[in-house]
Amino acid sequence: MLKQPPGEPLSVVGAGRYHDEFVREDGAWRFEERVSVFDLSGDVGGFLRQAPRRQPSLALRGPSAAELRPLPPPPDAADAIETLIYTYAERIDLADFEGVGALFAHGPFVGETEDGGSYALRGEALAKGLRGAVQLYEGNPRTKHVTTNVAVEADEAAGTGLARSYFVVLQQTPALPLQPIINGRYHDRFERVEGAWRFAERRVYTDHAGDLSAHLRGGGGERA
Repeated sequence: MLKQPPGEPLSVVGAGRYHDEFVREDGAWRFEERVSVFDLSGDVGGFLRQAPRRQPSLALRGPSAAELRPLPPPPDAADAIETLIYTYAERIDLADFEGVGALFAHGPFVGETEDGGSYALRGEALAKGLRGAVQLYEGNPRTKHVTTNVAVEADEAAGTGLARSYFVVLQQTPALPLQPIINGRYHDRFERVEGAWRFAERRVYTDHAGDLSAHLRGGGGERA
């Protein structure tokens, strides 16, 4: 959530998740339930009439990665590819590094290092790298990976796909006010094997980096 009171700069005041259920009646879909999980909270004064005055909880709120019910892949190729893109963001923000490794079990995750180099990891090696690089606060990275501008090109006949998207990572800790810490682009390749779409490769391009000291050990290193 963003806010801009008169005469003040635009700022981030919160970030979280929606867990929704839907039903179809008489051919029309409607909401059955929405659960809002408020993960990160900034200065909500001027946004909420009775703003909570407490230190943010460090523990994860809402269902953990293990408690989430897997969603069946959509039949449409572009929708299935978008689901994979958003699943990465969900898993890494829930500190489900094994789940991230599983997404890239068959193709590398290619990222940048602080010194301008690059790395390519997949599967368990990627999960191990994330466990060693990402700082946790009571098991919670306190991040929100927001993915936008998703453009998908899928070749149903060949069983291949490409996607490009933007990302921005927000973080909040007791010592770090809620703020963007890094943004960039994902360039992804996908393949369909035995009817299921999966990542064939992800390349991460960092456009702007802010304060990563509370996110990555050493303040930089391997950026995800």
